[in-house]
Amino acid sequence: MSEQALRQEIAELRAKIEAVDDWAAGVHRVLADVLPFLLRGHPEVEKVQQLLQQADRRYEELSAHPETSQGPGLYEPGKILNRLFGVQGVWPGVDPQQAAHESVEQVSRAKR
Repeated sequence: MSEQALRQEIAELRAKIEAVDDWAAGVHRVLADVLPFLLRGHPEVEKVQQLLQQADRRYEELSAHPETSQGPGLYEPGKILNRLFGVQGVWPGVDPQQAAHESVEQVSRAKR
């Protein structure tokens, strides 16, 4: 394969990766925008909360131990939604201001 052909293939792959990344970010954005309206007051909101809390904890565990074979990326969307919905007041029994404070603290610890 010539250098030019290789460069062209790399450029095409980068474009495909960007397109998939944009699509995934769009799906996440739609979920973040729509789910609060569906979850507030829903009788099974606590089950959803527990699922996203588990994803949040798993993300933190894997981030703390990068030597493990599994990366945290699969759990990051759940972590983000869990914290976002806490700050938005979607979760029952969770103070949005406290959730925001805890989220900022977790980010600060991760940067150290």
